[in-house]
Amino acid sequence: MRGRSFWARWARWLFLGAAATLVFALIGLSVEQGPRFSLAQKILVEIFAPAEKFVSQGISGAKKLLDSYVFLVHTHQENEALKKENALLKARLVEYREALIANARLKKLLRLKEKLPYATLAAQVVGRDPSMWFRSLIIDLGSDEGLEEGMAVVTVGGVVGQILGVTPKYAKVMLITDPNSAVDVIVQRSRARGILRGRGSEVCSLEYVSMEADVREGDLLITSGLDGIFPKGLLVGTVYRVLPERQEGLFQRVEVRPAINLEDIEEVLVILRRTGLANQKGF
Repeated sequence: MRGRSFWARWARWLFLGAAATLVFALIGLSVEQGPRFSLAQKILVEIFAPAEKFVSQGISGAKKLLDSYVFLVHTHQENEALKKENALLKARLVEYREALIANARLKKLLRLKEKLPYATLAAQVVGRDPSMWFRSLIIDLGSDEGLEEGMAVVTVGGVVGQILGVTPKYAKVMLITDPNSAVDVIVQRSRARGILRGRGSEVCSLEYVSMEADVREGDLLITSGLDGIFPKGLLVGTVYRVLPERQEGLFQRVEVRPAINLEDIEEVLVILRRTGLANQKGF
């Protein structure tokens, strides 16, 4: 074993010495040959060119891989920046559209304000009654601006309700659909008179209309001005259905839809002419 190890080490050193001698000899020949493609150069090219090609290809592949990684990272960063910019632009577009819609609503409210022969104040709806039994909303004006109980509240398209209670900065408005609401109205076409009473739903009842009164589906109802709250001539609603006559009773059964969708109101006008007090009080 020791003999084999000795001769193995001796053969390895002998091979390395021979290789080194060959390299130096080839280099010497290359120097003597000058710039021409010498025999030594040919031998060196044949020996080392494949390895150099392999190494060169590996380096080139690694460089391409690194370039691709850097490109992907840069692209990801650009995509994230574009996503943020897109989200910001969408938010600004929503704000712009909302401003246009609000501007259109306020223009209509301003035209109504100019048509009414009474002093009015514009207010924004800031809250609603979550209860299933009452129909009311909160506006952002109160006694500091001169609002009082019993003042009429309207908007573009018709009557909203009346102020039920006030604080210095806010007021509670009872809608005409509230069961406690009662509005004296007349049928615009026939001048038949009745009381519009809320039912806590989207439909109101027209009460105390005599059996002989001329009331038809599609008739418009306007305020009569006789209840001491609403000025005369304001649109209230449309007759939705006249129920079949009953054998007993003195009055017709009439259902009415409010002129406006009271669930979608965002701005209102408060009429600052307090001709009477509502029967209901308290905030």
